[in-house]
Amino acid sequence: MDGAGYIRVAGGTEIVADLPALMPEAEINSWLCGVAFAILCHQRATPALHACVIAVGTRAVAVAGYSGAGKSTTTVALLQRGHQLVVDDQAIVDPDRLTVSPGFPAVKLWAAAAMPGYIPDPKDRMRPGVDKFLVRVTDQFASSPVRLAGVVVLRADPAISEPILEPVPWPDSAALLHGLVHLPDFGLLLDSGRAGLSIMTRIARSVPVFILMRPIDMGQMDRIADSIEGFVQSQGADRP
Repeated sequence: MDGAGYIRVAGGTEIVADLPALMPEAEINSWLCGVAFAILCHQRATPALHACVIAVGTRAVAVAGYSGAGKSTTTVALLQRGHQLVVDDQAIVDPDRLTVSPGFPAVKLWAAAAMPGYIPDPKDRMRPGVDKFLVRVTDQFASSPVRLAGVVVLRADPAISEPILEPVPWPDSAALLHGLVHLPDFGLLLDSGRAGLSIMTRIARSVPVFILMRPIDMGQMDRIADSIEGFVQSQGADRP
């Protein structure tokens, strides 16, 4: 941590941190709920999907993608419509029950992605010199596990002018999700990535996976949100 302190993650059960007394809360969160939590999950053989998860009614949709795909911006657009945050950035999915565990009640948002009602506070900057902030959403937080309806993987495409939602067939969907394991290098060190491959394969076999191609211009967030809401609604009623 650049000489500012240390964090030790041990056995998949313990995180011990020695951090500077004056380190801002948002920066502490970025270390503990970011890299440290990712290492813990890999140690427990339960690596996370790199996704934000939103509860749309009684079911959840994982909005996945690589950094810069627009996950947090899309998440905020869905929150503006009254939906609930389940977890930001690291989705822990139980492949047996197909439920997603709740995370920390906040989203990490670039200043340029601010929207009405979700405006970053300067004191909640996540790292010095980085224009990314922790925005709390405690009033729209799902505090219990939510059943996963499916996964939507965001991709930006400069050649299109409106969002396009396309299903990903098996086994391509398993390969796609495996490529979206959060911080996969830790899994490679621990077990050559076997746990991540197993979990993502089981998720891809159990729920639909779609790619949502979006224009580079994020001005069509309403249509992107429409596509995701329609995707969840198309999955029908929850199974018992």
